[in-house]
Amino acid sequence: MSTDLASVPAPLVPAQDDLPLVQVSPKQVLKIALRVKKLIDTVVPIQLTEEEVIKPSSIVLTEKIFQLILEAAGGKGDGAPGTSSRRYRATLVFVLLVIKKWNRRAALSLLYDSDLYNTRAFVAECYAKRILDTEQDEYYMFRDMLCQRYSITVHGSDSAPANALELAADLHSTVVIGSSGYQRCMKWLWRGWMVQSDQTPTEYDFYAKVNDPRFWSHFDPDRIKTPKYQNYIQLLVSLIYLAFYSYAVNNANPSASLIASELWLYLFTFGFILDEINKLLNVGYAYIGFWNTFNDTLYILVVVAFGFRCAALTYSKSSDQRLSYDLAAYHILSCAAPLIWGRLLLFLDSVRFFGAMLIVLKELMKESIIFFVLLVVVAGGFLQAFIGLDIADGTRDVTMLVVQVMTRTVLDGIDFEWMDGFAPPYGEVLYYIFTFLVSTLLLNILVALFNSAYQNIYDNATDEYLASMAQKTLRFIRAPDENVFIPPLNLLELAFLILPFEWWMDASMYQRINRIFMSIIYSPFLLLIAVDEAKAARRVLYNRSKGVHDDANEEDEEWDLFDGFTIDAHGIHSYGAEAVQMEMAIEAGDPEFKIDEDAFQKKVEKQVPNFDPQRQTGISAAKAEELIAKIDALSALVEKLTLEKGQSSSS
Repeated sequence: MSTDLASVPAPLVPAQDDLPLVQVSPKQVLKIALRVKKLIDTVVPIQLTEEEVIKPSSIVLTEKIFQLILEAAGGKGDGAPGTSSRRYRATLVFVLLVIKKWNRRAALSLLYDSDLYNTRAFVAECYAKRILDTEQDEYYMFRDMLCQRYSITVHGSDSAPANALELAADLHSTVVIGSSGYQRCMKWLWRGWMVQSDQTPTEYDFYAKVNDPRFWSHFDPDRIKTPKYQNYIQLLVSLIYLAFYSYAVNNANPSASLIASELWLYLFTFGFILDEINKLLNVGYAYIGFWNTFNDTLYILVVVAFGFRCAALTYSKSSDQRLSYDLAAYHILSCAAPLIWGRLLLFLDSVRFFGAMLIVLKELMKESIIFFVLLVVVAGGFLQAFIGLDIADGTRDVTMLVVQVMTRTVLDGIDFEWMDGFAPPYGEVLYYIFTFLVSTLLLNILVALFNSAYQNIYDNATDEYLASMAQKTLRFIRAPDENVFIPPLNLLELAFLILPFEWWMDASMYQRINRIFMSIIYSPFLLLIAVDEAKAARRVLYNRSKGVHDDANEEDEEWDLFDGFTIDAHGIHSYGAEAVQMEMAIEAGDPEFKIDEDAFQKKVEKQVPNFDPQRQTGISAAKAEELIAKIDALSALVEKLTLEKGQSSSS
């Protein structure tokens, strides 16, 4: 089975007009959200555990309720292309995530019913996941359900446009993030098969050349926007940054001027700082996270060291002031080493093991905040007590010793000898109490918090890893930039493009110069990118000729003889060659071994019953719904009779 790639008539990505254009007003989105919220509130009148919600006989997650949610979107038709209902149903994933956010907010403000609201939030997530898992049209799902931005009217004003893709990541909705549809969309974004629109950077288009096997068609500086390639380039830059830092620190010469490695180190740092400021201005406070704070701490240390070095250069080489400033600069720069090495882990989180460990580390840091708040309160009270005992005689002579001993005590270095002669017996009693509180209570609380955080992450390691990868991908694309200059190349953009040209040049001419400039400085990377994408395009081209998904046949699995994609030395691709060879070997072997495969499969389908979870329970979901309906009708009848009896008594 072989075919010449050049002769395969590959279908193109559907044009923008061929897809249902989503034009839903914020008021319509609000109305849909209110309908769906009321439906979920009716379906979940009491709190349930997650196991009860997702069990096979669940009366919460049923086909009937799923169809009601689809109908709540409104419109005409059954969601088929060309119908108005398809346009409105595209908002449902976004709407269900908004409902999750509403219920989460209610759970925080109405603590007496927090479990009920958390259950409703979880149910909303489950139905959003089901919508994504059952949708067959990937272009409709990716563009209109996940990437299309919607506004919703809140308190009379329209909210800022947002899409379900980013909202799920912001809400840490691991149920939605773990769905097959969401993950496939993330894979397309990571590979650059979906890109930011040239006209509107906050919108997304499908990459039209994904099935173009020509090399030079992929030699395009716009491909640097692809998160996968940005990640690789940033990892390379970080390794170079580490090399400059190591050379600068290991060859410290306080009496000399700035060496080349130091200059490059500071230039790289200023490029990183400029990039952080640009993203913060574009994204806002939502950009600030644990790892941003980690990086910013590193940059601050390097900038402070640079300031001391510059201050030292204002003095003569033989002066004591210069030596003092230089020593301070190198001391501070040396303290940044753990941060620079730890920074490399940020680019390894795409590996599941490192990704899970980084999530655990981040959660442990968050949990430790509780410990330090308690420690500050306890230690502050005892410190004031010890200082009061110290100055009771009119002199303060052991205050620094007290601070050092208390610090060692927290770090598990208890010292009882220092109390000899210190305000007996009060100092001794206070220190015993302080030691008991810190070593027995607070440190055990910290261990319990760490253990709980670690267990919670590893109980949901897969979902947490997928959520981490989603956030990583979105970090590359949430700060729209028409021309991506990865730091420190953004300094070249500032020096050779923005300052001399942007303020006066025509926009189209400036963009042409920008593309030429990017093609030159990124040329080594663009060559590698073009090779990678031309190779991937041949597989995509063949997949489309077979009518399968673009991302199919990526791996050749042993148990599936019809997957995989290979190209021989003559440029001919093979699909399922092993299956053909196996059939030929069977025919040439024992004729009694072969059976009628189609007849056997029909027999299997006829004699092996489909799994019915209702067989395993005492009551079916349909029966349970019928029973609940009868109870509701009986309750309404009792209420009516009670009301009529009250009216007759009053008359």
